[in-house]
Amino acid sequence: TGAFSDRHSADPKTYTISDLVLSGADKDNYALASTSLTASDGAITPRTLTVTYAGVDRDYDGSTVATVTTTDDRLPSDSITIERTAAFADKNVESDKAVTITGVSLSGVDKDNYSVVATGSTTATISRLDSVTWIGGASGNWFDPANWASTADSSITGAVPDGANVAAVVIDGSTTVTFDEGSRSGLAEAGTVEIDSLSGASATLNLTAGALALGTSGGTLSGLAQTGGALTSTGVLTVSSSFSQTAGTLGSTGSTANISITQSSGDLTWESISSGGNLTLNSPGKTTFGATTVGGNLLSVTAGTGAAGGVSQAASTALSVTGTSDFRADTGTDQVAALTAATNDFVGAVSYTSRNSG
Repeated sequence: TGAFSDRHSADPKTYTISDLVLSGADKDNYALASTSLTASDGAITPRTLTVTYAGVDRDYDGSTVATVTTTDDRLPSDSITIERTAAFADKNVESDKAVTITGVSLSGVDKDNYSVVATGSTTATISRLDSVTWIGGASGNWFDPANWASTADSSITGAVPDGANVAAVVIDGSTTVTFDEGSRSGLAEAGTVEIDSLSGASATLNLTAGALALGTSGGTLSGLAQTGGALTSTGVLTVSSSFSQTAGTLGSTGSTANISITQSSGDLTWESISSGGNLTLNSPGKTTFGATTVGGNLLSVTAGTGAAGGVSQAASTALSVTGTSDFRADTGTDQVAALTAATNDFVGAVSYTSRNSG
């Protein structure tokens, strides 16, 4: 009968053989010096632990951190813990996304009885996050992950709304957010940002570079200042207080994707607006049309007196309206209405309401 000193792996390992007896036809011709033997040239090699990993699905949080669960073939009586680090290749939303497991090691009282492969792999899904809220203070960059937190759980920070990773964006208060994909930090990525809705009734968006695409829920902003890039929407887009555009494009797609712009002070001018639905414009002074396409009806309201009001258009621009066009001067004094480009195309009826001249 042989037995090691204990059950744990070691090399060399002490063992004892006891109850030694002789057998065979000539056994009586011999006598054993001892009925037991102790030696230290034995070995118990560690058992190879086979580990299977399963990825845990989660919502987008702006990180590449992954979670995996494990199953293995350890002996029932052994106590071990499988230490590991799991990560996705990138942070973006994707189904059945590759997960890499590294730094696999064992801990626990029986860890030395096993060996384990240091790496592994599996898959898991990162789902689109429902909503993020701005936490970046009075101003900051859209592409800084530190400026965003999950709307449902503010402890989840860093969930920058880039790519198609977030459905809804909420910007509370009188905040000014700069959308400039060239000023990214952390894991933020360049490329079109696709969100279902943008809620910033008191906020201003400074769009300088990059593309922002709003879905059918559209967007609401107090101010929009555009010096580059592209803003598109398949839903209603409302700018309630301040608008400027010196470069870039603003557009909507679809017959119900109306655009409404109200200027609280100063004149209203732009470079390029294309509305798939109606376009409503309110200016306290005058309005100077840039390149403008309207798939629905156009309503332009100006409140400036005389030459300080009315409508005109920038050189080398065209105004195209599929529906009706209504130009209203609501101050009770004459305003100049001068839309004279030969390339203008008014398909529906055109009306000048209240006091217009010229």
